[in-house]
Formats: sequence, structure tokens, C-alpha cells
Amino acid sequence: EAVGIRKPEKAIFELACENVNADICSSIFIGDNPVADIQGAKSAGLTTIYVPVAADYAPCSFADSTYPDMAQLVEHINRKVGLS
Repeated sequence: EAVGIRKPEKAIFELACENVNADICSSIFIGDNPVADIQGAKSAGLTTIYVPVAADYAPCSFADSTYPDMAQLVEHINRKVGLS
């Protein structure tokens, strides 16, 4: 809200990547909201990981990956960076 743009607008994800000098096409966005987080990031070109917070979560078919257990997410990240 501080920059006048809110999720799921594509521009907020582009601005975030620009502010940290990250390449949007090689960046990953992790979120718990299928629309604001995952759909928004996906529309901006980021790879997305859905981490639902509710045990009875609805699937997010457009997320690149889904990890309902944070331990699975940590394992995924460790594999990506070569730690396991």
C-alpha cells in the first residue's frame, strides 16, 4: 500500500523484484493466498509456490508447486540451492 499498488496487481511484483535487483523470470514467490499471492505473481512471470495455511485448503491449480507442510518447502529450497 505504501507504493500505491496492491497484490494481485502485476506491477507490485515487478517493483519488488526491481527494488532488490532480482530477475523476475528466475525468481520464486512463495505465498498462502491463491489469488493475491499466486495468481498475481504468476501473471508477473514469477515461479510460484503455494503454501496453504489451512488444513482443509482448496488446491491452487495454477501454482507451480504446492507444499502444505513447511518442512517440504524447506527441502525443496535446499534441493534448489544444492544443500541436499
